[in-house]
Amino acid sequence: MTGAVPILKEDGVTSATPFDQGAGRLNLARSLQPGLLFDVPSADYQAFVNGAKPIETLNIPSLAQSRCPLTCSWTRTAQSAMTTTATFTWTAVAAAPGFTVTLDQASYTFAPGAARSFTVTANVSALPYTGQYVFARVILHETTTGIEVQMPVAVIKAGTVFDAEVSLATPRDSGGKVFSGVIGNNYSNVNTTLYGLADPMVTTGLAVGGDDQNPATDPLDPAHGWFLYTDTLPSNLGRYIVTTGNSTASNLDLYILYDRSGDGYDFADGPASDVIARSIGSTADERVDLLDLQAYAGKKFLIAVYNRSGEVDAHFDLTLWRATTTAGSLQVSGVPSTLNAGAVVTPLLKFNKPMLAGSAYYGLVNIGAGISETAVAQVLVNINRTASEVTKSVTPTLVNVGDVVTYTIVLANQDTVNRTFTLTDVLPTGMSYVPGSLTGPAAYDAGLNALLISTTVPNSVDGPNYVVEDSLTNPDLASQSPFGGFLDLTQYGSPQAKPDNTLWIDTVGCPFAFYDNANSTPDSFQYATNGLIGPRAGMLFAPGPVPNPIPTAAVPNGFIALDWSDVSITNTLGFTNSGRLILNLYFHGSGPTCPTDQILAFQYNRLHSQTNPAKVMDVQYLYDFSQPDVHWVLYGPVSGSWGAAAGDVVGAENFSGTLGVAYMGPITTGLVLRYRRELFPAPPITVTFQAAVVPGALPVMTNLARYTVDVPYTVVMSAIAGVELNLPYKMYLLLVRK
Repeated sequence: MTGAVPILKEDGVTSATPFDQGAGRLNLARSLQPGLLFDVPSADYQAFVNGAKPIETLNIPSLAQSRCPLTCSWTRTAQSAMTTTATFTWTAVAAAPGFTVTLDQASYTFAPGAARSFTVTANVSALPYTGQYVFARVILHETTTGIEVQMPVAVIKAGTVFDAEVSLATPRDSGGKVFSGVIGNNYSNVNTTLYGLADPMVTTGLAVGGDDQNPATDPLDPAHGWFLYTDTLPSNLGRYIVTTGNSTASNLDLYILYDRSGDGYDFADGPASDVIARSIGSTADERVDLLDLQAYAGKKFLIAVYNRSGEVDAHFDLTLWRATTTAGSLQVSGVPSTLNAGAVVTPLLKFNKPMLAGSAYYGLVNIGAGISETAVAQVLVNINRTASEVTKSVTPTLVNVGDVVTYTIVLANQDTVNRTFTLTDVLPTGMSYVPGSLTGPAAYDAGLNALLISTTVPNSVDGPNYVVEDSLTNPDLASQSPFGGFLDLTQYGSPQAKPDNTLWIDTVGCPFAFYDNANSTPDSFQYATNGLIGPRAGMLFAPGPVPNPIPTAAVPNGFIALDWSDVSITNTLGFTNSGRLILNLYFHGSGPTCPTDQILAFQYNRLHSQTNPAKVMDVQYLYDFSQPDVHWVLYGPVSGSWGAAAGDVVGAENFSGTLGVAYMGPITTGLVLRYRRELFPAPPITVTFQAAVVPGALPVMTNLARYTVDVPYTVVMSAIAGVELNLPYKMYLLLVRK
């Protein structure tokens, strides 16, 4: 938990100017009441350390962005440290003229201990491009106590910001994707240079074990754990990638070296070092990815791999990709020759290249401007070629005239939407279709002597049960939720207290999806005082204070347990606020058009244990009708021990008690749970037919099934199968007469 430091005021004078570094001088007396707390889960910090989460996305009370073309925003979630309801207004002061900072609301009201999110937006469009940080300060003022919480802001205006990469996992050899760029400066004579797609080049390496030397002092010696590979770089190289993988040893180090002075390789740091790049993690999977290689055109790189796994010899794959301008497999359209500050451009990248399933292919889009080739942007292109969506096979593959073979064509949709395939498979010379042998959604055209397919293959299908995801494992869940995290609903309506051990039902007016049970009321919603809610009104009896395990046939069924235990929303145990329960529908579109323009928001306010006054929580359930069959549970302030370890039950169960999923982790402040149906690939469509080998058959008969799929920017693709004629061997005896 991070506390925002209040501004120290003495005699009514603010001690820190808005542009001093930090968040103001520490006032130890005032630090006992920071006003607002900013919680950063340990998983977020770990993700930041591992490079998976940018620091600007951490929920800390400071705001920074080193590449802000026009505007940039930060969302933060603060929890009130006040013991009474508090309202914070804001002011923002920037150091540079033309630099403005705003918040999404004029004020924010917090119940005691409640948390809520807000968004801060910086606008640098009126600033000149200098490449230097500009600073501002956001000050949140509590209107009753005078407590002030400040958040420093630091931003660099970027000349332009394009997507850093275009990455695709695709079962096809062709396709396309739009990327975007926000222009923060003026450019003329803009040009685009394309590199790749580069094929992988694999070399098998061996680095012996048994030595643990220091690369900075010991020579490069294959007898002491090194594998060495020399590569001469082409002159038109734009991107250079080297990886190690599939190693029999657990730890490898990878170095890329260039002998700058011609006197051998120096591992020392600084200008004298010959190390161009290194990857020295704690695993055997190492990777370097290099750009801007013009200075090394035609030069030799030494790729050195060291075995750090003790006595174990390391057999591994060393893979290189060299993306050059001669590859010709990429096209980019939509980059204007003139780029003006403030413009947003959306170029289209298309690719078309035969690729092997299971391999990666890399390229680069380099956008420059003017005669001097001022760098505008470099966009990495990463294509992962997955298994083909259409495959063809034949059995047997070795045949005689008169044999009958069986062809099998499989269409497997790997996308998240339905796909329509159109396929033509012309039989090769020497093959005759066997009438009546066709199975599956296809037809035989005698005039073309071809099998024809035109069919739609469904995408993934929902499994029968739910899975539960939690923000402790996936910190991004909070930002993906309908309100971007826990939003205290008490600011929008007055909650009500309810008697204990009872069950209520409300009509929502829009149909739910929850376990697809036809017998439940589709537009009603239930809630009970012991911490359960029932989408589609599935509970027949009020749940008691002792929870059932999930799943069980014992009633109640058809619920989501936010926390099922002996809890109450009544005004007991000294709780003085009058409200315990809120139910609202929020419109997030232009009007109340069911179902996609509504969010159902339900909140237990100050849900408390009947036996332990120290256990209190705020928890809400959200259902966004634009995301059918996805259910959100978000926890606000949580005090005391809750969850499975405390004997509580948290999870979802179907209407018969035969299926369910339980969340077994702890319940903490800011926890987000998402319940969704587990997705399974739809079964593929299989077509089979037979053909007979007839006289005049060729020694090798190969045919292509050519097909298209309704995916933008794809071209005609093919699946291949072939048979070989079993030719008898002939022996000739040469007679020589004396």
